[in-house]
Amino acid sequence: MTKIDWSLIRYAPSSVDVTSSVLSFSYTQGRQNYLDPYSGGTLTVTLNNNANIAQYFTFNSVWALYDDGGVGSLRFWTQNVQFNDHPGNTGLSTITVSLVDVLARNGRNVVSNVSLAQAGTIQQLQTLWQTLGFQIGDIGASNAGSSTAAATTYSGSMLNYFNLITATEKGLVSFYDGTAYMIARNAVSNSIAGKSFTRDTPDTNSIVYMDFSHNRAGMNFMNTVTIAPQGLANQTGVNSTSVTAYGTAEQTITTVDYNTTQADGLADWLAFSQSDPDSERWSVSFMDIPQNFTALNRFINAFMSSTGYAYRVWNLYYRVPGAASDTLVQVVLEGITVNATPDKTIFTVYFSDIENYQFFTLNSSVFGVLNTSRLGF
Repeated sequence: MTKIDWSLIRYAPSSVDVTSSVLSFSYTQGRQNYLDPYSGGTLTVTLNNNANIAQYFTFNSVWALYDDGGVGSLRFWTQNVQFNDHPGNTGLSTITVSLVDVLARNGRNVVSNVSLAQAGTIQQLQTLWQTLGFQIGDIGASNAGSSTAAATTYSGSMLNYFNLITATEKGLVSFYDGTAYMIARNAVSNSIAGKSFTRDTPDTNSIVYMDFSHNRAGMNFMNTVTIAPQGLANQTGVNSTSVTAYGTAEQTITTVDYNTTQADGLADWLAFSQSDPDSERWSVSFMDIPQNFTALNRFINAFMSSTGYAYRVWNLYYRVPGAASDTLVQVVLEGITVNATPDKTIFTVYFSDIENYQFFTLNSSVFGVLNTSRLGF
């Protein structure tokens, strides 16, 4: 039996361990949908307050959430405390504390007239992050990004520009301690050895889920995409085959692409890769208790370690009603929700198809047309 024993410890202004007072917590990170913007992670904790635990949760006090497997930690900043005092100073008094991660907290900060040179998307975002007068945490990355961001003078919130960069780069974000790690789209590899979600039996390579759902494209379906790069002419990509079959499904996305060629490529890519209304996204829920410790630690690596990018792609097996065998899809972990009590932890995980990150299409004026004997334009 594998049960995660979480720890909640104050990191600053001084170290305080309140784990024994935690009654439950809920944590949400990432996004449910490949095209959703990021808003940052939130941690909501309910604690026994009979010993005045509330005194340690001052505004902006820094807390770390640890798993007992030693995989990693997540850091949070206190934003609000809600009291539920028992009348007459008897019985159980509790508090519910709202904390946010580095992106949600730093994203509130606003800059004015910051000059940014043309650079790789992630490199430029790091530069902007470091200009904040009240800087919390950091942006981490292994490279400058797969796309280039245009030179600009920016005024506005950190979170708004963060999402402009992610709309341009079309990569992922993971978190570890007080750092938001940007994962370039070319770093989202299909290295999936030993990482599976299954409906069968848990083992060292597989997590068994208790609930499974999948949804068709819905609002993700688009076959006519306009990229609106700031300061440049709009670029539109059209998948005429999809338009003929299903009608026009339009979408406009604002980016910071540095030239119209890059913007046109992104428009074409989205118009082709998102042009099937029957394409799907998935989610699974599972409990920690029945899992194999090795497999569970691999999963926790995906959202609690500095190498989370290496654990974001998984095999997902499911059985279509009436089918004789399982269907296998390769999926990318987009976001999670964690609900924990001292007895158990329940995870809900949101996935998209790995093809959303394989930046190439055929029969495209930008990427090429598949001819009978060659790739032509």
